Amino acid sequence: EREANRGTQVELADFDADACDGLLRWPEKLLPVFNDALSDAQEALLQSPAAARHPEWRARRGKIRLRNVPPLPEHAKPNVSALRCADVGPLVQVCGTVVRTGGVKVLEASRTYRCCAGTCGATFTVYPDPEQGNILERPQACPGPDGLGGCAGRRFVEVASENADYQEARLQEHIEQLSIGAIPRSLTLVLEHDLADSLNAGDAVTVVGWLERRWQPVHRDVRVDVDLVLRVNAVHVGAASAPGASRVTDEDEAFFRNHWRRAARTARPLAARDAVVDSVC
Repeated sequence: EREANRGTQVELADFDADACDGLLRWPEKLLPVFNDALSDAQEALLQSPAAARHPEWRARRGKIRLRNVPPLPEHAKPNVSALRCADVGPLVQVCGTVVRTGGVKVLEASRTYRCCAGTCGATFTVYPDPEQGNILERPQACPGPDGLGGCAGRRFVEVASENADYQEARLQEHIEQLSIGAIPRSLTLVLEHDLADSLNAGDAVTVVGWLERRWQPVHRDVRVDVDLVLRVNAVHVGAASAPGASRVTDEDEAFFRNHWRRAARTARPLAARDAVVDSVC
């Protein structure tokens, strides 16, 4: 079973500002670390004394999903036209309408190899290259038991592999936001794991992810063609993503209700007001 653990950047910034800043800058590198931490926390919880009182608890494959990003111009984009090549890499959020969805495919997400060198025997994982059409090449060198190299082994045996659901969709900016005579731009979305098959044509959505380059096949004496795609980490479907509509979700409303209940219990309404003001000023 697959579940997504959703959180906001505001909650993460309150807990660890440095981790929040790093995740905004390098999501492709840090999100796997967050996913591993989620798995470790789940395993620790299942081995705790509290698990004996809840026999229905089961281990699940979890993924970190970030619902939104801070309202900063370099991360929160008003539409697809605001995206540029300089935005490749950092976490961005953009709204639009899904105009086309492709079929769900099976993607080989990773392979695990073991080094055949007698003095090493290290196991390591290889991931596909999304910029080269998800090509998963056989490793040429062993990273060593500690991942820092030092092993001269060149023979490897595959010991495991992992597959994932994969789908592509097309996101078009809201026509209502365009000036007269302007042509709406569109962008390819890459959806994996539990996000695959979560969108339908016509949905108004807000997506959070990062831009990647996708290189087309290279031929002699032919100009190189490079496309930009958005690898989606989280998606919100609903009217809240339409222009001019309310962006307050059920989670936001519950958060504010709990915030003011705590203020009432502690008799500190001014401190609660200051916390709200500081979060937007």
